[in-house]
Parts: sequence; C-alpha cells; structure tokens
Amino acid sequence: RWSNLLKTASVSEQENAEKQADLKLKTALSDSARAEVRRLEKLHSFTRITAPCSGTITVRNIDSGDLIAAGGGKELFHLAQTLKLRVFVQIPQAMARSITSGQMAQLFLPELSGREFPARVIRTAGAIAADSRTLLVELEVHNAKGEILAGSYGQVRARRDCSSRRN
Repeated sequence: RWSNLLKTASVSEQENAEKQADLKLKTALSDSARAEVRRLEKLHSFTRITAPCSGTITVRNIDSGDLIAAGGGKELFHLAQTLKLRVFVQIPQAMARSITSGQMAQLFLPELSGREFPARVIRTAGAIAADSRTLLVELEVHNAKGEILAGSYGQVRARRDCSSRRN
C-alpha cells in the first residue's frame, strides 16, 4: 500500500522506506520463527525410537534421560516379535538330507505337555557345520495366542519317509 501511496505523493519517500524496511524485518522474523519451529520439531523427533516391527520389549539397557550417541554401539533394547516365531534346530548329519524347505514339522514344549504346534521349514543352512556335524534349519511357528515364550526350549519332530523322528 505504501508503494502505491508514494506514487500519488500521499506519503513521503522516507515513510515508504521505513515501512518497506519494517516489512522485510517482520518477514525475516517470521521466517526465522518458522525455521526454529522446524528445528525444534526435528529435535523432538529424536526423543522417539521407532522399531521396525511390533513386539514386546524384553530387555531395556537405557533409562529415561540417558544420552544416546548415534553410532555409539550400545544396545538399547531387545525386542521380541512373538506372533510368528523363528525356531532354529540343529539336525544331525544322518538326517540332514531328509529336510527340505516347505516341509512340515511339529514343535513340542516341555511345559505344555501334550500340546504340539505346527511348524514349517523356512530354510536350511545348506551345509553341515564342521564342529557339530549338524545342519542348521529354520522353522516358522505361528504363535497368535502367545502361548510360546520367545527363547523357550523345545523339541521338534519332522516327518521322514512316513515315520516320525525327534530332532
């Protein structure tokens, strides 16, 4: 407005210059305040840790207020995702060739006697470990009811030539 008023000689050049400088100052202050808000929002975002999956924190190695340095190497939490469990089994060399991906098996837990949980072979290591002469096999077990605790010990039975064996 002041620029238009200057053209009609309604205001002096000095008044127009003062108002233009005031506008630039207030625009700069507004931009600075927006930048400070963005900086604080980013800073606040560092107070939240987001896990790559849902689960339960089973071990917590930090307390509120601890300083955490990026790349510090300190383990913060153990997170257990228990809806779908991965079970690792060492299969003796004599039985290793009978295990294939997609094969079904049963998982038994000592504390839940009489219960069996269906499992499926997801993958094998594809090589016998030299120190134990066993094949590492990974099974997948669905645990929607949360009956199996992560880290539990159990036994696995895999079908081999229509007979069952404990592995």
